[in-house]
Amino acid sequence: MLRALTLFALCVPVLLFSQVHYVKLKSFPPKWERIEVAFIISEILDRRVDTTNIGYALTGVGNKLKVAKFKKSLHAELKRTVDELVLYKEGVKDSIVLLVREFNVSELDNIGRLNALVDCYKKQGGDLYKMKSLDLYKEYRGIDVTRYHSEAVIRTMKDLLGEIITLLESYQGQEADRISRVELLRQPRPSFVIDTATQLKKAFTVPMSSSSPMIPG
Repeated sequence: MLRALTLFALCVPVLLFSQVHYVKLKSFPPKWERIEVAFIISEILDRRVDTTNIGYALTGVGNKLKVAKFKKSLHAELKRTVDELVLYKEGVKDSIVLLVREFNVSELDNIGRLNALVDCYKKQGGDLYKMKSLDLYKEYRGIDVTRYHSEAVIRTMKDLLGEIITLLESYQGQEADRISRVELLRQPRPSFVIDTATQLKKAFTVPMSSSSPMIPG
């Protein structure tokens, strides 16, 4: 009996998250609304603890719990999003490297959330200079809030690009901020785990915030 209960306990998480909801990025702004930038995102490094998904979604009749994923890798999807959002100015001179520490979507009671933590580095020669860690958050509402995850991703990346533009206007590389790419990748990943099980537990135990609402148009 004990063995049967143990086996059941091990199988529940697998069964619970066996279905997948793919977040398809679409509805990018038209070209005339793109952001003009004088830099390129040369690399996006995925340093999340769990790189197998981007959170969870509640879909269909009965709000079935599904793992949320992109069709392609995180860095490929975010790079494509950047390319759809910007117009590169002539004489692009700055190269930016993004290191993603957290990037996940979640939802509960018709409220969706996107949390992202991204370190921004300016590349100079063979070295990287850390400009800032950006903590990005979106909250959005709707009867079928799952369909707004795509828009939240796009808006989050648009906000990130705006932050980089502001940072580059005044940033002067400091020796204390310098690190090589090899050293950067040797650093341990975050000690906390952001995954579907963690997010589900948080969603049902943490009071929902009404701040920073994003009401889809």
